[in-house]
Amino acid sequence: MVEENFLTPLEVKRLQMLIKHGGNLKKAAEASCVSVHTFKNELAWIRAKLGARTTLEAVIWAFQKGVVQ
Repeated sequence: MVEENFLTPLEVKRLQMLIKHGGNLKKAAEASCVSVHTFKNELAWIRAKLGARTTLEAVIWAFQKGVVQ
């Protein structure tokens, strides 16, 4: 199982921004001052690190582990 501190602070911030903007990639990317392409790539890296097939699985993991609120 993946440890809670496995994600970097930036990766946690990306998940938080996605949650804050209701899953809207464009708004989350704009709020993060990155392109949608970059944001998607970062989410793909997070999914790979966690072994999650979907971004939703990654978000659920983050909630369950208390990484995001």
